[in-house]
Amino acid sequence: MSVPLFGIIGLAIRRLRSRPWLTALSLLGIVLAIGLVISIPVFAQGVSYLVLQDEMASLSQIKNRAPLTMRFYFAARRKPVTIAMVRDLQQQFARVIADKTGLPIREQIMYVEGPTMYLRSLPDGPQYDPEAYDLIATPLSFVVVENIESHIQIVDGRPFDQAVRGERMPIWIHEETGNLMGMQVGEVYNLYTQASDQPVPVYIAGIW
Repeated sequence: MSVPLFGIIGLAIRRLRSRPWLTALSLLGIVLAIGLVISIPVFAQGVSYLVLQDEMASLSQIKNRAPLTMRFYFAARRKPVTIAMVRDLQQQFARVIADKTGLPIREQIMYVEGPTMYLRSLPDGPQYDPEAYDLIATPLSFVVVENIESHIQIVDGRPFDQAVRGERMPIWIHEETGNLMGMQVGEVYNLYTQASDQPVPVYIAGIW
């Protein structure tokens, strides 16, 4: 014997109407069950996000830098690299990161370091020693950092945008290095590389 579908539906509706409180509790139980099932992945995602934030904040404090930082190295082995070439590489790296991660690049820092050099005072300089080739025990190198003036404080000498450029290249040294070696603003030196005796004339433009 077959039972019509509409008859079954009508019977169910009449039974639900006859027990409204039971029907309401049943609907509430179904809603709570669905909400519980849906909230599990949402809750798990929220907990994972909080754990990720805590770990990134801890890493940022340990490294003393932004938590999501990427560093790329490029070593010039055969021929010198100009600042323009470095900027071009910087833009290429930024495009690759933005395309692969889908995240915007908030800040870019260009750091260019030259070859190992040694510092010597001039014959009439205050620290000239004809028997000592280098004045500082550790080797030196030229370092160019883009927009460094917004991250350091000049304690003596000229700001970066007010350096007098002439025959000698202006350089800025760290205060600790200046105190250790007795260097002062305005003093002139020559820098030499291991591969060449051709000096690079510089003067202390400031201390940071």
